[in-house]
Amino acid sequence: MSNEVSCSGFCPYSRCLQMGQHVYGCFCRVLFGGLLFWGLCFWGGYMEIFICVLSVLLLLSGVVAVFLPLVPTPLLSCLGVLVCFFGWPTGPVNGGLLCGAVVLTILVHVFEFLGGYLGAKWFGATWRGGLGALVGGVVLSILLFFLLPGVGFALGLFLGPFLGAIVGELLGRREWREATRSGVGTLLGNLAAMLAKLAVTLLMLAVFSGAVLYRLVAQS
Repeated sequence: MSNEVSCSGFCPYSRCLQMGQHVYGCFCRVLFGGLLFWGLCFWGGYMEIFICVLSVLLLLSGVVAVFLPLVPTPLLSCLGVLVCFFGWPTGPVNGGLLCGAVVLTILVHVFEFLGGYLGAKWFGATWRGGLGALVGGVVLSILLFFLLPGVGFALGLFLGPFLGAIVGELLGRREWREATRSGVGTLLGNLAAMLAKLAVTLLMLAVFSGAVLYRLVAQS
C-alpha cells in the first residue's frame, strides 16, 4: 500500500505550496535585478542614483500596499526616507524630514492598532465585542485565504472583525441593533486606520519627491 497522501479537489497544503513557490520565484527575480542594478551603479560611480531609486521604490511600495493586511506600509515608506538619509548623506533628506517621518510612522501604527477598538468603543461595544472582533478577524481571514486565493485574506481581515463583533455582542445577550452598532464601529475604525496609513504614505512620497526636485533645481 502506498504511503503517499493524494490531494483531490480542495487541498490547502498544495495551494500554500504553490503560492510559496510563486512568491519565492518573484523574490529571487527582484533580488537578482536589484543586485544587477546596484553593481552597475557601483562600478559606474552613480550610487546616488541607486539610493534615490531604492528610496522611491520603498515609498511607492508603502502607498501601493496600503490596502493589504499585515503589511506595515508606513514603515516601508519611512524605510525609504531612512535609506536616502544614511545612504546619501549630502542628499535631499535632512534631519527634520527624517524625524517627521519617524514620528508619523509611530503615530499611524499606534492608531492602526487601536483603530478598530476605538471605533467599537465609540459605538458602545463591550469586551465581548472586542474579543469577537479579534477572533473573527483571525478565523475568517484564514478560512477565506484558502477559499478565495488572492483576495480572501484581505477580505477576511476586513469583514471578520465586523462579523465577530456582532457575534460577540449577541452571545453577551445584547440586542441585535446594539450588536450591529458595535460591528459597524469596528468596521469604521479599521477603515479610518487604513485611510490614515494612505494619507501618511502619500505625504511621505510627496515630501520626498518635492525635496528631490528642489535639490535638482538648486543644482541646475
